[in-house]
Formats: sequence, structure tokens, C-alpha cells
Amino acid sequence: MIELITSASYQLIEASWHTSAVFAKFYLFFTLADSYQKNKLDKKNLRDRLLIESRFIVPGFVFVGALTLILGYELRPFFPVLSETIALVYLGYLFWEY
Repeated sequence: MIELITSASYQLIEASWHTSAVFAKFYLFFTLADSYQKNKLDKKNLRDRLLIESRFIVPGFVFVGALTLILGYELRPFFPVLSETIALVYLGYLFWEY
């Protein structure tokens, strides 16, 4: 039973990681572009926006990762090193701020 739970948890974390690697760069790009367009591209505003919106974005990564796991679809980034680095920096920043 423990092996089943451990295996399922590992697969969910892996699928969520790949999902975040795919979508984090687009989320950050559009957040930066929107802030630039609204002339609010300063450090405090960007920090506040990322922290507020991440309450919905990170569970969205987990939900989409679980959905791809249930459907059996393997979601992989096109440029894995770049995508995973951006996701790592984004999630590391959130960990640092919380």
C-alpha cells in the first residue's frame, strides 16, 4: 500500500513539474508584458502580483499535472533545460518569499 501511494505521489509530482515547466515561462512572460503595458513594471508591484496570482497558478499546475496523469498524456517542454530553469527560478522565488 505504501509503495502504491509513493509511486502515485511521485508520478503526480513529476507530471506537475513538467506542467509547470511548460506553462511557467508563458505565465511570467505575459505577466511581465502586462505590467509593462500598464507602466507598473517596478519591483514591488511585480512581487505583489506574483504572490497574489501564484495562489491560483501553482494549484493550477498541480491540477493540470493530475489531469495529464489521469488521461495518460505526457506533457513535456520543447526546450527542457530552459523551461525547467525558468520553472525552478519561479518556484524557488515563491518558496523564498513565503
